[in-house]
Amino acid sequence: MKSHYKILVGVLIVGIVLIGGILTWQYFGIPKGEVKVPKVKTPTTIIKDEIADWKTYRNEEYNYEVKYPKDWYFLKDACCPPPPTGITLNNYSDKKSEFSQHQFEKGVLNFDILCLYEGKLDEIGEVKLLKEEKVEYEYLTINGAEAIKFVKNRVPNQSEEKAISYYIVNGNSGCRIIFSSKCAICNQMLSTFRFIE
Repeated sequence: MKSHYKILVGVLIVGIVLIGGILTWQYFGIPKGEVKVPKVKTPTTIIKDEIADWKTYRNEEYNYEVKYPKDWYFLKDACCPPPPTGITLNNYSDKKSEFSQHQFEKGVLNFDILCLYEGKLDEIGEVKLLKEEKVEYEYLTINGAEAIKFVKNRVPNQSEEKAISYYIVNGNSGCRIIFSSKCAICNQMLSTFRFIE
């Protein structure tokens, strides 16, 4: 029995020494590494809001506003109908005579808004007609207002350039916005259109 006791004590002593050695080695022997957090470079330049320096056209009679690039013009003497019912924003001139002579030249862009529509979106005569003509369309919302978008050839039998028309309503009144598919910046302008209270 004494021999079993001696073996048991020996195994316990060896176990304690072994565990103590492992713990000592872990505490003193393993190099303590620092957790290195990678440095994140903060941008030195602040990304500028693309439309921060744009002008704002505000129409108090038809209760809407839209932003347009600072190098674009509000055509003050537009017609058919004249402002404030119909407006033209363009990148060429603020004079009707100059713009009219060059409006179909390459690079001349315009964004037209006409506000004479009454009724719900699907009750607007032009909307009904375009649907009957099977013109491609989709319903959407623009800054909280119901809208429908139509895309059709600007010139018959030419698929290169499309006329994009948006009919947007606020209650029982609405506007049509029209521009060329070649006007990339016009989509940004459209995103700023909103009815005001």
